[in-house]
Amino acid sequence: MGSDMEITPDFAGWATVYNVKCSDGRTLKNGSFKDCNNLKVPIVYNHDHHDINSVLGHAYLEERPERGVYAYCYLNDTDNGKKAKEMVKHGDIAALSIYANKLKDICELKILANKERIERYTKTPPELNGTKFLLSYITPDEAWDPDLIIIATKAHGLKSAI
Repeated sequence: MGSDMEITPDFAGWATVYNVKCSDGRTLKNGSFKDCNNLKVPIVYNHDHHDINSVLGHAYLEERPERGVYAYCYLNDTDNGKKAKEMVKHGDIAALSIYANKLKDICELKILANKERIERYTKTPPELNGTKFLLSYITPDEAWDPDLIIIATKAHGLKSAI
């Protein structure tokens, strides 16, 4: 880890724990942060990466495959860093949260459709509960090697689809 690891961290704790649903609804699986081991990252208050005054220090991440990501945290000597140090010491701030905005879902879902339907869905994406879904489409002529095929049709079209 970094050279300041010889200094006792201001605090340490789990930045994230695997297989537990996070506040954003995502469940991180074992190994999600395997490439972040020993990485030095900024400690930013409330994930506010747009305000330099929100940077309170830095942390070194330790990916522990069996459990999650442990963070060794060092607060800086800015006014906000000093305030945060007192708040941690007093127990007012007692939680960490990892900023995982660059994680990618690994599901490569493809929707098989004819060209006309693809054009229609691309122009006007399907919507569910007010959320538009930008899906990936392929035509029957394109090469593909699926692991799983799910067939969905309206009830009256099931017989002809089979």
